[in-house]
Amino acid sequence: MNNGGKARDQHHIVRCEVVYEKIYNEIYKHMRLRVSPHNLDEFGMPGSFVFVRVKENTYYDVPVSVFLTDIEKETIDLIIKIIGVKTKEFQKTKTGDTVFLRGPYHNGILGIKALAKLHGSRAAVICKGIGFMPSLGAINLLHMNHNEVTVYLDHGMFSKDLIDTFVRQFNVTVREILICDEAGNLTEEVKAVLENATGEGIDLIHFGLSDHLLKQAVGFVEDQKNSLLISCINNAHMCCGEGICGACAVDRDVRTIVHLCKEQVDPYEYIYMI
Repeated sequence: MNNGGKARDQHHIVRCEVVYEKIYNEIYKHMRLRVSPHNLDEFGMPGSFVFVRVKENTYYDVPVSVFLTDIEKETIDLIIKIIGVKTKEFQKTKTGDTVFLRGPYHNGILGIKALAKLHGSRAAVICKGIGFMPSLGAINLLHMNHNEVTVYLDHGMFSKDLIDTFVRQFNVTVREILICDEAGNLTEEVKAVLENATGEGIDLIHFGLSDHLLKQAVGFVEDQKNSLLISCINNAHMCCGEGICGACAVDRDVRTIVHLCKEQVDPYEYIYMI
């Protein structure tokens, strides 16, 4: 109905050349792809993600965040964690090979409006492991809007060398922190950061955490009754990307269903839907 009663075209599949690849810790594949220049600016939007595969088989689609776009070189950068049948297909991919890409899509970050409206202020970014990579789009937008950004980072099991590479490239201030204990609960260290945020002049916190940790963190912020703006990554719910398959569907209430791969929701509300 929003499109005048006509179905919109789905994203087309395009061939892309691998122009750079490197594996970190034997399971994290960094790939740089050359893409068509006509819509390259769309790949650079915060929360952009694509579906990529090696074979011309639609069942091998893997949703991956786009964390870096170079308009001059017409390239995008992806990180793929090699853990299953689909992702293991990328283990042998070399420079010069062809991969198949569908996208870009734009709901990999919830709370985009909050990120976009923050200007000349202070923000904190709290990430664990691979959650740092899809958060780079949020960090870049905050920097563009002349905000002072501090990143609290728990490397976890993720490659420290890979993270350090992009910390230097994005020139961000990083404070290493332990975010969760062995039981999977927030540490007192990160709770102190959340509790003192308002007193330190922080107006927005972006979370690059799993849903389990996000629930605890946002719940803790609510308990402090701080009027903080919040954004977060939204990677765990991507399946078809088109809002058709229903895998991302959650109940907002008894009458309303939200498709998280397509619809923006307030992160304060999001934690009660997952």
